[in-house]
Amino acid sequence: MEERSKAVGFGQAVKEFVTRTFDYKGRSTRAAFWWVELAVFILSMILAIIVSVGISPIDFATTNKTVDFMTEWPFLVWCAILILPSFSLQIRRFRDAGVSPWLAVFITVFGWLFAGITYALPGQVLNLWWLSLISSLLSLVSFIVTLLPSHDAPKVAASASGPVTIGRAFKLFWTHFFDFRGRSSRSAYWWAFFWNTLIRVIGGVLVFIVAMTFFGFSLMKQSSTGSTASSAISSVGTPSILIVGFIIFLFSVYDLATLIPSLMITIRRYRDAGISPWWFAVILVSVIVMAGLFGGNIGNDWQVVKAVVLLAILVIHFIILIRPTKQ
Repeated sequence: MEERSKAVGFGQAVKEFVTRTFDYKGRSTRAAFWWVELAVFILSMILAIIVSVGISPIDFATTNKTVDFMTEWPFLVWCAILILPSFSLQIRRFRDAGVSPWLAVFITVFGWLFAGITYALPGQVLNLWWLSLISSLLSLVSFIVTLLPSHDAPKVAASASGPVTIGRAFKLFWTHFFDFRGRSSRSAYWWAFFWNTLIRVIGGVLVFIVAMTFFGFSLMKQSSTGSTASSAISSVGTPSILIVGFIIFLFSVYDLATLIPSLMITIRRYRDAGISPWWFAVILVSVIVMAGLFGGNIGNDWQVVKAVVLLAILVIHFIILIRPTKQ
């Protein structure tokens, strides 16, 4: 009989990600999967900053093949390191969610093939819009599966200061709109974060699909007739532009609506983690000030120092948000 998956923390999830690289028969919980995704995201951002610091603005403006190699090879090596452990983690997550691991294999292999095609034929992306659409839909399916709980997980009641399910987290996010005196558990915060991220991703995909439908085909048609890009865009028509603008407006309103509850849930998360919410105010003001100081030449030494300080502040903020509840 298959052993039930156990809940894991951030450190344990990252450790298992490495040590279970060739484990294609086990299971990985939702928490194990998403803690790894967060770790990979942070390390990728750090790598991007390191690479960008080593390249001057003049180099970025050139088409030097040496510069292209310098900016690409670190990410190629990073992707090569991640490819096998990420593949096995995806398979284990699908099995844990009660979905056939063969679907994970199909989605992953299709993604690899699509990435290889777009890398080898960069000028043919518009002609392969249908392949891009299929890849986007499969990625959305994979994302939804990774959000599913373990298929044999016990159904338990949840509260804002204890383990919270993904559906209840979204409800608590909105029902505690102006609540800055309570507490929000780690799961309540991160499931609300994933909900809002998912909605923004869906909005971006919708805008992309609609824009490609209206503008992409028009551009390809006009390019075949020798017309300019401006005439191609003008030929799209006002209704099409209004549709795209309306979708952007709706999701902009959603972003504005989430501003206050996002601040409130962060305050509650700090308190739940045993950290004074006033520290969040200090971090928020520091980020705003540091971001406002940027400008001028990105290669300037002071700009690099400010980027490192800003990154350090954000890392501290993240560490606080992933801390467990402190009674």
